[in-house]
Amino acid sequence: LCLLLERGRATKLAGLTNARPIVDRLYIQSRKQKMTLKQLLDAYKATPVEGDGQQGPGGDSLINVEPQGGARKGRQLRSAPQAVEQKVKEADLTFIVYALKIFGQFDQDNSGQLNVPELKKALKFFNIYM
Repeated sequence: LCLLLERGRATKLAGLTNARPIVDRLYIQSRKQKMTLKQLLDAYKATPVEGDGQQGPGGDSLINVEPQGGARKGRQLRSAPQAVEQKVKEADLTFIVYALKIFGQFDQDNSGQLNVPELKKALKFFNIYM
């Protein structure tokens, strides 16, 4: 059980480490566009494909989403043009949104910012100890 927990923490830490350069680029982009990082991530979010799922005239990137357990048919999502232009993968966006959600859970006063004790707890979740 302990080994399984440590593997999970190591995976989260690797995801956080790998996301760093992408987050840096997205942060710079959000500053240029005068919006928050969360607003930029919302703009980069993939949208469900309507109709036959064919590529649009601009050669939109399609993502196949397979449901777990095979209970229902998979679906397709279309990457946001801005995300394609900035070469941001949906997997990267998914992890960054996940990390934002985790950091938000440790924001006890809902200020949108973490103080030192809150930050320490959030980083511990990702196997980073201070």
